Amino acid sequence: MDLRQTLPCGMVLEAREDGVIDRIHDGGLLSREQDVTEILRMNHFQRGEDRMQGFRFAPTFRQVARIPVAAVDIAAAQGLDILNDPDDMRRFLNDPDNAAFRTTMERV
Repeated sequence: MDLRQTLPCGMVLEAREDGVIDRIHDGGLLSREQDVTEILRMNHFQRGEDRMQGFRFAPTFRQVARIPVAAVDIAAAQGLDILNDPDDMRRFLNDPDNAAFRTTMERV
């Protein structure tokens, strides 16, 4: 899955340990990219290990997703504030198009 929102080239402003690379392009355009292959692989594995197939009594705290920084930025560009609005987070996680970010098959 390619979550890059970048132009073909650009000067690197910051390359962080979490794999996020911020670039500045001609004209001052900023972009962010991230290799999310490992995150999606781990999510797929964890979903396959979900023996309850998403059906269980919900504990207070449980991991239901692993979301890369680039996906948070893309959601924000779509008008979703998934970091600060629980309803936006639910909408994002329950959208079938975002199933790759889920670690279980349950609904939030």
